[in-house]
Amino acid sequence: MADAEVDEAPTQEQAATAPSSSNNRPKTDYNPRWKGYSLIATTSFVSFVATTNVDQADVEDYRAAGIVFGVVTCALSVVILIFDRFQVLSEKFNFSKSKDGKLEGFTLLAFVIWWMAGVSLTTRVGGVAYKSLNIYFASWLSLAACIYTLNDWSKAKDILTIHELTRLSLTLTWWWVLFLSSIVTMASAVDMHRIVSERHRNDASFGIALGLISSAISLVFILEHYNLLCFPGIKHGGWMEMVCIFLLFVCWIIAASLMTQDGGIASGVVGIVSNQLEEIDLPEELDNENCGKVPLYYNDSSTNTLKEMFVLDTCSIAQDVPGSNLYFSSWTCLISCLILAFRWKAAQALQFAQAQETNVMRNASLGGRSRQESNSGDDDPHDEDVDDDAI
Repeated sequence: MADAEVDEAPTQEQAATAPSSSNNRPKTDYNPRWKGYSLIATTSFVSFVATTNVDQADVEDYRAAGIVFGVVTCALSVVILIFDRFQVLSEKFNFSKSKDGKLEGFTLLAFVIWWMAGVSLTTRVGGVAYKSLNIYFASWLSLAACIYTLNDWSKAKDILTIHELTRLSLTLTWWWVLFLSSIVTMASAVDMHRIVSERHRNDASFGIALGLISSAISLVFILEHYNLLCFPGIKHGGWMEMVCIFLLFVCWIIAASLMTQDGGIASGVVGIVSNQLEEIDLPEELDNENCGKVPLYYNDSSTNTLKEMFVLDTCSIAQDVPGSNLYFSSWTCLISCLILAFRWKAAQALQFAQAQETNVMRNASLGGRSRQESNSGDDDPHDEDVDDDAI
């Protein structure tokens, strides 16, 4: 009996090699993009919570829209994370593998389009985002998180990614940045031109014109990188590209100086609220949006009559300027032009180094060929005939 018990007892080696019950469990296949969904849920949550605390009546429509944009993506991201982390739910419905992953891709694309509309509405001139900077930054970060997660999905599915789209040259990435920031500047300036007084409309018009020119030039060089548009003399890495970069840099320096100066349309993110006209009894046709000249009178005690003291030009007085994207977008355009200049210089240095390496390799091949020809010339067949005759 003792021997039988000894035979039935497993040895130490068998015990060590025997798989444990925990190792027999199938490994849970989590969604590799859980970090992106967590970021989307967090930024969307901050966006709609901060928007609910805004109770100003003048942004009531924007307030409701801001809440909806945040609630939708936050709720969907949380549901996706719950189904991903709980194995019981994941076995019933695997979001990342449904329709061979296409469902997740279309969902993320819808997220990006959803937040593009959300950012356009909440951060428009005078929008709800300028009542609290938490709303402003959370809206932009929500859009960035959606783009990041979609790009991560595209990389996993071996589809076109941002890196593959912008790796054709050293300057292409920053041409894209300049193009998008110019579009934002132009759109914000158009909206600003509709709202501000006559004093600021010239600056808004300048922002519209420069944003249009800058976006058009950027688009030309972007399309040229992909061989979708060809103009004589225009090629990335050429001197025409550097001339355009320099001219845009000078123009954006002027634009940033004008728009971001004290009292300008882009002097701050949240805008300017001025109280200088509140103490003056202005006519009904003159307000914050329509300025003009107003005569001011004083009471002459000697004659007990009103006499004109001077004429006040309300256009010269600091007036309200609503918040907008112009501050960040104008500075982004300026910095993009500066980085483009440095990247163009680096590309020129790289092209010069490649040309030098090509010349060295060509000279080496020509030298080897000349040595072979000289060696073949030394082996004269007449010498062999002379040696045979001598023998």
